Amino acid sequence: MDQLPDWDFPSDQSNTSSFTLPLLSPPSSPPPPEKISVVTHIENIITSLTTTLAQTPSTSSLSIPLHSRRQQTTYFSPRTSSILPLPNTHPSHFTSTTFPRNPRQFTCILTLLSILHAHHSSTSTPLPPLLTKRQIYYHNPTLFRSQRNIDYLLDSLAATFRLTRRDLDICAAGKGLVYGEVYIDGAYFGGEGGGGLIPPSFSPESVTLAAGVRSVLLVEKETIFRALNSLRSGIVQKGLVMLCGKGYPDLNTRRLLLLLWKEKSVERVATLVDFDPDGVEIAATYKFGSTLLAHERVAVRGVDVVGVLSQDLISLITATAGGGGGSGVVVTTLTSRDRKKALELLARPWMPAAPSWKVEIQRMLFWGIKCEVEVFYSSTCFAGWVLGKVGKAVA
Repeated sequence: MDQLPDWDFPSDQSNTSSFTLPLLSPPSSPPPPEKISVVTHIENIITSLTTTLAQTPSTSSLSIPLHSRRQQTTYFSPRTSSILPLPNTHPSHFTSTTFPRNPRQFTCILTLLSILHAHHSSTSTPLPPLLTKRQIYYHNPTLFRSQRNIDYLLDSLAATFRLTRRDLDICAAGKGLVYGEVYIDGAYFGGEGGGGLIPPSFSPESVTLAAGVRSVLLVEKETIFRALNSLRSGIVQKGLVMLCGKGYPDLNTRRLLLLLWKEKSVERVATLVDFDPDGVEIAATYKFGSTLLAHERVAVRGVDVVGVLSQDLISLITATAGGGGGSGVVVTTLTSRDRKKALELLARPWMPAAPSWKVEIQRMLFWGIKCEVEVFYSSTCFAGWVLGKVGKAVA
């Protein structure tokens, strides 16, 4: 797997004689059926290591082959309209972490496997709660050094086992926001509170929507989410739940969106993003998935961008100019990075499945400008504009 810069022990701590193989405590009774797959994967790795040690104890070079998330091969499936991983069976898809060559990284992997094994082997009632990256990090912060390293290893293990993070019972502290007539784990996210953070763990059984909710309003930015909280009655009257991923969404936000769309009778996802290449890619992450997390399978084909569109910008400029004050619309020139990203987007394998998005990107490039949603908040009746957009999408 890829070598991260802060994995290796300092040279004066690389004494291989101090290494000991972390032991896995045998469960007192068989683990629950849903945990057996994870436990089996982990025990297969440990069995392979102990077998190698038993055969050639003095000359053994221990190796753990993991599939690197950075080397994950994916393809776009027109049938599912999503980015999916290719089978990771070819040896070139794996990179081995060896001992004594990579002592810190090797020890981190074994420690993580030990923690996961203990968790999944638990037979306590009720079952233990999901693990968080923070909990794992503080198990041995000196060893792991950063939660980024844990994040990297968890994705590599999930890709190697062909499982999701949820299958590993791992959750992250969510950054996404939710507002509307929805209950999650018994907590209500509507009313005067203005919504809140999406809980780090939930299940289909723990999420309940009000009877009239049929659509999701997905917004890119927290500032727009907060602004729309002033339209509480309008949002509720439209039968909407509002989600915000605060830019590029985390896995938890995408999982909740998938659950609402797939299992809770949500018929449409109206998406509000900036008129720029990042806005398009954020929408694409929700709709088609992402390469790094393709194995999580959280794409939502029902995502539909309703703004900001090129026609919105034309209408706003025309309306403002008609007032006698010139265009007055704050737009920004595309940077070289923006142009590069736009060209990359046009070459993405999912682009033929989104022809209207292609037109929007081509207009961005031709005009050489981009525009944020906030321009409409300050220049128009924002409430009417947003709810009008959503109404057309839902109708």
